[in-house]
Amino acid sequence: VLYRSASFYPKHNPRPMYAYGDRLDTKLPETYETIASNDVSVLHFPAVEFDMKKGLFLPPYGGRGGREPGEVADFRVERFCIVTNNVRDYFGWMEFAPGCGAYKCSQTGDASFPTTYVANTNAVFLPKITYEYQVVDNKLTNEDLLLGEHEYMVLRTRSSVCDGVVTNCHYSKISGRMWAGANLHFEQSVFNPTPNDPNLEFDTSQNLADEGRRENRWP
Repeated sequence: VLYRSASFYPKHNPRPMYAYGDRLDTKLPETYETIASNDVSVLHFPAVEFDMKKGLFLPPYGGRGGREPGEVADFRVERFCIVTNNVRDYFGWMEFAPGCGAYKCSQTGDASFPTTYVANTNAVFLPKITYEYQVVDNKLTNEDLLLGEHEYMVLRTRSSVCDGVVTNCHYSKISGRMWAGANLHFEQSVFNPTPNDPNLEFDTSQNLADEGRRENRWP
């Protein structure tokens, strides 16, 4: 299903890509270990790695129950929680390998094409994107999510680095809202399988993702 507003985007160079949405099984681990920090008990959930090309978690979590696992990690998710009385403070981050990272932008305001045609290769790609939120009496408050409703993220991953210079990588994008709670939630991800190609204009008629898991909401 492809949703479009009355303002259709002008096509530049749409290409086949891998695109997924919130129909994925992205349930995160519920188990945790308790660690101490400055006399405060902190719950640490198992870290998970995510493959944006396949839309799957990597082993060991991704291969649980005989399910298909991801193969190459594009980022790692770390999650923590501090519980005091009826307040739970959740925090964590997306973490990237050396030479990889992400930057965030505001969406375009055009519902037919809310993100970007091309990655800005000269941008500062941050090695870590943090989040935090609070649950008080089972009500969500103080949200600072991975992505807000009107934001998107451009990622550079799978990088090879020689003498401090990125020589090979892949570009992708994620549209908000995005958070790490019971699930790793995002509206849509788009992964360009061509190495070193910054084009992020997804051809919605040529989604390379498996049928039944793909998402063609936005180009």
